[in-house]
Amino acid sequence: MSQNSNDLLNVKPVWNQTAIDYHKFTRARDSYSLQIERPAIEAIVSNLEFQNVLDLGCGTGHYALWFARRGAQVTGIDLSAEMLSIARAEAAATGLAIELREGDIRKRLPFDDCAFDLIFSATALHYIEDLAELFHEAYRVLRENGNLLISALHPASTGLFPTIEQDYQDEGAWNLKYFNRARRRIFAPWSQARPGSSDAPPDIECYHHRLEDYLNAIISTGFVLRTVREPYPTESLAADNPARFAYSSSQPLSLLLHAQRS
Repeated sequence: MSQNSNDLLNVKPVWNQTAIDYHKFTRARDSYSLQIERPAIEAIVSNLEFQNVLDLGCGTGHYALWFARRGAQVTGIDLSAEMLSIARAEAAATGLAIELREGDIRKRLPFDDCAFDLIFSATALHYIEDLAELFHEAYRVLRENGNLLISALHPASTGLFPTIEQDYQDEGAWNLKYFNRARRRIFAPWSQARPGSSDAPPDIECYHHRLEDYLNAIISTGFVLRTVREPYPTESLAADNPARFAYSSSQPLSLLLHAQRS
């Protein structure tokens, strides 16, 4: 992959500093991951056949372990050594064998051509500037008729993120800027530290991609788009956390894209 400003977006220190907090946040009963994203992912995956799975930006192994429980051979790659350390501990505790590699998915993937029959990624693509480059790499390492399943932060959500010139603590900065592709910045919402405190992690910088950016990048790469989902929160979230349910039922937070290599 070519060298571009992806290389200037260094989120690694944030992920290393907040790995434990993130692990707890995403596995909480009322997490958006469990109550919005995962049921929709499970519904799509239930109709797919696969043996070798590549998890791009696997983090602490939430989905990598889930695929392994389904009998798949799973390889996960992530930028953060701390996140991978948690994933390894989880795998050891459950007796699941998964291969975990430290690496940057913004660069050429360290895998042979046609090595996997399913490539999966959850909430990682807003750190990628050039989506087409990543999808070209995914196409390369997928086998013929292999599947690509992406869960991204919905553009309606990332379009609200302040640009790097704005102060995210200023309420006025959170107005929708959908057509502005400028780099965005937020404070890690899963961190137990308060913004501005001495133990607070650095701001997270990321990218806002519009819906057409995701779809055109996938189609232009050669994939055949099979499914587009904007999942609605489960009713159990309404019982567990009414405030989160009210927020997530008023606007889409996740975008699921399933495509197949032709």
